[in-house]
Amino acid sequence: MSTFLERTKELIGKSGITEKQLTAELGISNSSFTDWRKGKGKPSLETVVKISDYFHVSIDYLVRGKEFNEPKKLDFSNSKDEELLSKFHELTPELRERLLAYMDGMLSVIPKEDSEKRLSV
Repeated sequence: MSTFLERTKELIGKSGITEKQLTAELGISNSSFTDWRKGKGKPSLETVVKISDYFHVSIDYLVRGKEFNEPKKLDFSNSKDEELLSKFHELTPELRERLLAYMDGMLSVIPKEDSEKRLSV
C-alpha cells in the first residue's frame, strides 16, 4: 500500500523536479521529507494542500491513494420526487430548515408499523 510520502515522491519523479526544488517552491522545510521518512512527524494539512495544488491532484489522492468519488446521483422513482426536490431548492435556506424540522415532526408521529410499510413500497 502506497503512502502519502511514496505518492508525493512518485509525483516529484514524474514532474522531473527534485524534493529540494519542491520544498523551495512551496516554502516547506528542506528536512521535511527526511523527517517524514524517519517517522519524525507528518506533513501539516497546509503542506498537504500545497502539494496537492502544486501537482493538481486531490488531497484524497495524496492521503488515501484514491480520487474523491462524487456522491451518487439520487434516483428519483417518479415525477413527484423530482417536483418535491425542485420546490425545496426554490426555498430560502431558513425555510428549508423549517421544512425539514416539520417533516421530522411528521415522521416522528407515524406508527412504527406504518413507517416500515412505507419503506418497503
